[in-house]
Amino acid sequence: MIKIRKFKKWDIPKITHLWNQNVKNDLMTEALLFEKTFADPDFKTSLTMIAGEDKAVGFMQGLYRIMATGERIGWIKLFFIVKMFRRQGIATLLLQRIEDLLWGEGVAEIRIMDSNPNYFQPDRKSVV
Repeated sequence: MIKIRKFKKWDIPKITHLWNQNVKNDLMTEALLFEKTFADPDFKTSLTMIAGEDKAVGFMQGLYRIMATGERIGWIKLFFIVKMFRRQGIATLLLQRIEDLLWGEGVAEIRIMDSNPNYFQPDRKSVV
């Protein structure tokens, strides 16, 4: 079973490097990853995870926002799996873990990769 842990600030260089190796059509800088994670006012360490023990093989960021109506909407904002580890259930494991936490926070729905107002959308060719 693959180990899942929380994303920390010191992971930014490693995750940026892995992102750029595995999502080639949408390159990331460390500053941009910081902006999309820790600088997001709705960032929660508990909803941002790395898969892998000694070496990271996947990353997924979830969050929720409380809308003007009071409704909580959840998002899967960013994710990737290292190419050679795809189709092994790692993304499913990360998604299930984050979805469970989001549902526990009382979200009404969970959206994937349409994080408003902080836009970022990987190219379709990069995530297939």
